[in-house]
Amino acid sequence: MCQINTEPMISVRGFLDVLLPPTIQDNGTSSDVILNERSEVSLHCTATGYPKPKIFWRREDGKDINLGSFGAQSYSAAKVKGNFLNLTHLTRTHMGAYLCIASNGIPPSVSKRIMLEINFPPQIRVPNQVIGAIPGTEVTLECKVQAWPRPLTSWVRNEDKLLLANTKYQLTEELYGYYNLNMKLKISHLQKEDFNSYKCGAKNSFGEKEGFIRLHDLSELKNISLHGKDISNVPAINSLTDQSSHLMALNKGNIERMGSLGGSNKLSKEKDNRKPTHQQNPVFNHSNRGYGMFMDGKLVCVLALWVINHWTSKV
Repeated sequence: MCQINTEPMISVRGFLDVLLPPTIQDNGTSSDVILNERSEVSLHCTATGYPKPKIFWRREDGKDINLGSFGAQSYSAAKVKGNFLNLTHLTRTHMGAYLCIASNGIPPSVSKRIMLEINFPPQIRVPNQVIGAIPGTEVTLECKVQAWPRPLTSWVRNEDKLLLANTKYQLTEELYGYYNLNMKLKISHLQKEDFNSYKCGAKNSFGEKEGFIRLHDLSELKNISLHGKDISNVPAINSLTDQSSHLMALNKGNIERMGSLGGSNKLSKEKDNRKPTHQQNPVFNHSNRGYGMFMDGKLVCVLALWVINHWTSKV
């Protein structure tokens, strides 16, 4: 206040605002949290400053925040305003780092990182349960694992031999996200004993899980000849089921074609054995024999072309 001592006294008042950037108070703010699936949590954040800061939440990875389901509808949001972030029925998708951000227009804005971890037992998905390969080559077996805490993993052959990394076996793990793990087993210089069953395993403090893969020798199928025709050049099929179905289809088609051709030959023989019912002119008989020979040759050509076309279309 500025004052002049007159009668009456004259004065003027001024106001001074001290602007303070926001500060997050550790005492009233959540720290990192570790919970099990199907739990619930309420994260809270407190900040001071002048003007009073506004607080909002978002995920560090940029994904929407899963707010849960109400009835048949699921809700999510890129950011949530308020001092509290309430999450119910937690699943592994909630796992991640959450940022509490305080801002009041006075730079700088501040934030605190709160890590939310969701514990759950391992789950394994095997993309290809049956794989085919040829001796002397190499092959890669793969298992996709979801687990938290991060599990201990292993590869076992034929239920009893634990596989370790060496020149024969290359074991790799690729971690993406927080709880996704891609297990790979690369086998070099395949030999007869390598064509066997394999098991990938994952174990943590909440449980364990196994996945099974069968490695099959494709050379046993590729060298099969089908009625004298070599099919060794048929492209290899990774799935044993697909390979077997393919060969069964070829066999079925070949049997049908052979049966059809046998029926045609039988009809032709029956036709040749029939006796004439009346006396024919020798001149007519002579010309008819020539016409009959022409028709028989034409029929054979037509049948041969039909069989070749039908067989190649099947193959």
